[in-house]
Amino acid sequence: MQKDTKREDNADSSTTYQGWENYATWCVEVWLRNDSGSYHYWRDRTRSTVRGAWSMDSVIKGLWTESEAARISLAEQLKEATHDESPLQEASVYTDLLGSALDDVNWSEIAASFIENFCD
Repeated sequence: MQKDTKREDNADSSTTYQGWENYATWCVEVWLRNDSGSYHYWRDRTRSTVRGAWSMDSVIKGLWTESEAARISLAEQLKEATHDESPLQEASVYTDLLGSALDDVNWSEIAASFIENFCD
């Protein structure tokens, strides 16, 4: 019986992409960081979110630490803004494929990276 070497060879490479969870996460992060307007917007938004994390209800109630609350809040902002900016609004195969790709993005991973890189 022949081994399925293709599956074994690709097992590790399919779990990450360029150090990110997957291609979709890497791709969104690259685009958000490499566009000048987007870069400055998300740098400022990240800093503002981190500064305001201490006043979030979830922190006050003890559900999350300040850093967890900032990461979760920023991840939600990133996801919402990216979905809202989608150029495809009418139902089509392209809209479905774009939506599927965006669902694969690890927004928390991008938020954590932004917090690490944009905050002192």
